[in-house]
Amino acid sequence: MARFYENLGRGERELWFYSCSGGPSVLDAISYYRSQQWECWKAQATGTAFWAYGDGGRIGNSWNQLGVTRAIYSPVYIDSHSVTDGKHWLAIIEGIQDYEYLRMLNGRVAELKAAGHTSGAFTQAEKLLATLPDQVLAACAAGDTAACDRERAEVLDALLALKLQ
Repeated sequence: MARFYENLGRGERELWFYSCSGGPSVLDAISYYRSQQWECWKAQATGTAFWAYGDGGRIGNSWNQLGVTRAIYSPVYIDSHSVTDGKHWLAIIEGIQDYEYLRMLNGRVAELKAAGHTSGAFTQAEKLLATLPDQVLAACAAGDTAACDRERAEVLDALLALKLQ
């Protein structure tokens, strides 16, 4: 199945991932939202979606976890008067930033490769792009959700190292 999605991401079609299994109110934000962006990168997907921004647990108030009869799927806290972000919404934002940093590094590597540049920093950046998504996803699956932050720093360090080349 994974090869099917990898091939789709490399083809003429645009691949998006959609998240709705389990609900963010019962799963941790990193595993549910942020790691999805790493999955997108790995499969060369170009978009991501989730269910659903305005879900208030059928009572119109996602602040009241005790009053709902099913999972709340909103990544924000919403009621009839306000919308407040929280760790789930921030995980979405951080995941998008992770993806963008990977995209920036990939673009710089492609630029240097086209110009015939090679260096230790270039080789390291290529290796990061090839191996980091699997490392992050495995770490998150094992409960090490701090891996996203550590590996983001590695991507930024690689970008900095390639800046002067």
